[in-house]
Amino acid sequence: MIRPAPALTSWLLAALAAGGLGLIGCADQAGEEIEGTPEEVLSPEFPDATQGDTPIESEATVIEGDDEPFVEPPAEPGLEPDPLPVPTTEPGASDAASAGEDSGRAVPEDDELPAVTHDELLARIAENDSKVTLVDCWASWCDPCKENFPHVIDMAGAYADRGLKVIALSFDSGTEVEDIDQAQIAEAKKFLAGLDVSRVENLRHGQLLGESFEAFNITTIPAVFLYDAEGNEVARFTYDDPENQFTYDMVETKVAELLGVEPAGVVEPSE
Repeated sequence: MIRPAPALTSWLLAALAAGGLGLIGCADQAGEEIEGTPEEVLSPEFPDATQGDTPIESEATVIEGDDEPFVEPPAEPGLEPDPLPVPTTEPGASDAASAGEDSGRAVPEDDELPAVTHDELLARIAENDSKVTLVDCWASWCDPCKENFPHVIDMAGAYADRGLKVIALSFDSGTEVEDIDQAQIAEAKKFLAGLDVSRVENLRHGQLLGESFEAFNITTIPAVFLYDAEGNEVARFTYDDPENQFTYDMVETKVAELLGVEPAGVVEPSE
């Protein structure tokens, strides 16, 4: 802020007066006071910059350069810049649905045919309270499997109240690690949709085809496995031995034997 010059001594004023010079400036404390520059000129007030008798500091920005300083007036009262948009997710967070769209891959819906590994299957068998569990291995591309599937359904209905649990395990998966065959799985679901499988637990072996065969130590399907209440395998029926082929009436006979009941005869003996 510019201040008036300090008062001059009386001897200086006398000398200047004697020389006939007029002086505009500050006043000597002991002499006549000289009116200085008005305060409103030295400290201009911006409109609405005061409230009552209390001055409000201005937020003007001073930009200095080679010329006279330029004073940027403050923003008008009550106007604030628009706030920045608030992100809806934290940095690094991902949404599963959008990730699926970005990758271009459809997320398979396994609710109708849940995938299980061999160990998970055995754990399920050991945890249930059935006396005997029948596991029928089949696939949508296996015609003999589909032809015999009605026998599996019949046994499930006839022996459910006698302690039998039936699991139909689909081998529809594919043969490549990065290429699970969704078309096969869709065909399996379509096949099951045309049958009454309400008494059958439908699962899919969640490994590649070769691994599925290896897990059960078989080379072809259909194949049927029987487990006791503790989850131990007690009988198997496969086509691996050309000299020892099985039929589903043979499976029913063994089921009845393990349950300790008379065969219901729901599967017609094969000729």
